[in-house]
Amino acid sequence: MQYPVSSHEFHKLTRQEQFELVIEHGQEVMERLYIFYIVKLFAIHDFYVEIWLHQITKELARIIVLSEDDVLEIYQKQLNISDLED
Repeated sequence: MQYPVSSHEFHKLTRQEQFELVIEHGQEVMERLYIFYIVKLFAIHDFYVEIWLHQITKELARIIVLSEDDVLEIYQKQLNISDLED
């Protein structure tokens, strides 16, 4: 598997390949809790990926590719842009 990949190519990978690519090449940006899950947001190349893990078992539940708009909408409460203001 060649890195970097586009989000389109990422979708074609198996779930295991996606997970390995994110862990090896992604940069963890944020983490949040959602019901029974730990959701970790990663930046990888030019897109974002969420890794959903069960809180207790840490079993991989899902992998979701997000757009920048999705990230801003979902994580707006956790983002602190006051540091960017003059």
